[in-house]
Amino acid sequence: MKKFTNAAVFAVIVSFALILTSCGGSSSQGPEAVAEKYVAAMQKQDFATMKKYVSEREIANITEQEEEAKNMPAEKKELFKAIETAKIEVQPAVINEATPNVADVDIKYTMTFEGEENDGVWKAKLIKEGNDWKVDSMSWK
Repeated sequence: MKKFTNAAVFAVIVSFALILTSCGGSSSQGPEAVAEKYVAAMQKQDFATMKKYVSEREIANITEQEEEAKNMPAEKKELFKAIETAKIEVQPAVINEATPNVADVDIKYTMTFEGEENDGVWKAKLIKEGNDWKVDSMSWK
C-alpha cells in the first residue's frame, strides 16, 4: 500500500486552491462561511461552486486545473475519495486591524486514506473583493 504523506495531500489541495475564479456567491458572508463552502465544494470537486468563493487572481489557473482533474491518474482519484470524506472543522477567522480586508482561517481536517488516519491544518488566506470574502490561497500551517 502506498501511503500519502502530508506533502502529497498538500500538493493536491494547493493545486485545487489555485484553480479557481471569482463569480459572486459570497456576498455578506463572513470569511469562515466562505472558507467552509469553498472546502465543501473542493471535497466534491464541484468547480462551478468553487468558482463562487475564490479571488479574481485565480482566473488564469481554472481551465488548466479543470482539465487536469478530468485526466487525473487513478492514484490521485483515490486520494480525492479520501478528501471527499474528510472531517473538516473551520476555525474562527483572524483579521488584523491593520489589514481589515485580509483574513486567515485555519481549517482542521481528519481523513482516512488506505486505512490510515491523517490529521492536519490547511491555512486559507481570504481577501475582500468589493463586499465579498474570497479564498485567495491555501497552504499548510
